[in-house]
Amino acid sequence: MRGVFVLLILLLALLFSPFLYQSYLEQHYTAVDYEKDWRQMDSLVRVIDNQVTQSKKNNPAPTTSLSSHSKLVVFNPNTANLETLKNLGFAPTIAGRIIKYREAGGKFLQKSDLLKIYGISKATYHKVFNFIDLPETYINHTTFQPKQKASTTNKISREIQKPVNINTADTAELKKLKGIGSVLSARIVKYRNLLGGFLHTGQLTEVYGLKPETLALIQDKIFISPDYQPQLLNINEADISELIRHPYIKLETAKAIVNHRRKYGLFLKPEDVKEVKPVNEEVWSRIAGYIKV
Repeated sequence: MRGVFVLLILLLALLFSPFLYQSYLEQHYTAVDYEKDWRQMDSLVRVIDNQVTQSKKNNPAPTTSLSSHSKLVVFNPNTANLETLKNLGFAPTIAGRIIKYREAGGKFLQKSDLLKIYGISKATYHKVFNFIDLPETYINHTTFQPKQKASTTNKISREIQKPVNINTADTAELKKLKGIGSVLSARIVKYRNLLGGFLHTGQLTEVYGLKPETLALIQDKIFISPDYQPQLLNINEADISELIRHPYIKLETAKAIVNHRRKYGLFLKPEDVKEVKPVNEEVWSRIAGYIKV
């Protein structure tokens, strides 16, 4: 940027020099000189434009999952088209993920289901919450047939249909879900332990090998208890090795948290961790539910 300011000063000097030395220029300044100086100024302007453009490329403006120019209106994520979602303020990539999730068979049954979509932060969710045309809690009104003498096969079928609590289920229960075999069930349990528990079902797509299409198939067969409390990480006590065990905390962030704690003292509340430089809004939206002081 220092070079830009120097070029600006030179440009201003060239622009005002005719007025400062008018008498001299009237006698000696020719059309050829004028053309030469004009080409020099034009070249300087191009250099400045190139440096400004390069600066913008190197320092892009931060993006969020919801645009500041959003026009919030009532919408149903099960039916809203791509253009509607973008007009609401969702970034094109996020809007595309909502559409792809539906095309894969996924359904939004309650407002919180919007959090299934990777990249939608809690801050974005709260902004659009009152405009989502869905109930806060889904109630299954399916009526059951009168009891009949069931065979062993029917009993197994009903057992499989029983919703699975993904925060308490073991690998045997998870394997009953469509598309979840021995490998994925073990990975789900391992990732759940690293996280400290799942806060929303969309986090299952963070499990290696578990695709959004698979989540769409089992979405109505899994649940998280409304009163579930995850295992919290104490940011005033945890050292670097403990912090980086959490999937949402990188080494750089862990070091910054510990250094900030040593320099300024203990954190008074979880939100104070946002004073640590690597913890931007995206990082905070992911770790907020997993830390304490």
